[in-house]
Amino acid sequence: MKILLVFLFLCQLALADEKQIPFPHIFTKFPQTSGRAARKAFHKDALPYWGILAATTGILYHYDEKISSNIRYHATNWDVSPHYRTHNTLEMHGNLLNMPRDLGSMLYFSGDGFIHIAAAGTFIGAGKIVGNNYSVNTGIMMIHGMTMTGIYA
Repeated sequence: MKILLVFLFLCQLALADEKQIPFPHIFTKFPQTSGRAARKAFHKDALPYWGILAATTGILYHYDEKISSNIRYHATNWDVSPHYRTHNTLEMHGNLLNMPRDLGSMLYFSGDGFIHIAAAGTFIGAGKIVGNNYSVNTGIMMIHGMTMTGIYA
């Protein structure tokens, strides 16, 4: 336990002088990030990964109906509702935040992006409160990645 505490303390010292990434980086780095991603994706070293992607896509496409019916069967047996049920948690000039009511809705809600945004916001908020630029930068990079994914997906 003492070794872990010493390690964490040393990590904090090592990261203490990291400069904070400016918030506009979320949007201003789009061209640089896009160019870097395109160069990596279309480099000859990426060909095996494209093959794996094509193969897994073909396999999943072939078994899609079987996988879906199997999931529906198990969800029914486990009493997981196929309906999306929420309740209004925060209201300001209309619904601001709806939260899930049951397990099925929670599973659907987890892929909604809310959890990712909350995690990024937690990194930024906690980092600002304790003065840890590494945490703030992690949150900013998470939002940048989510925004890039939203644009290109």
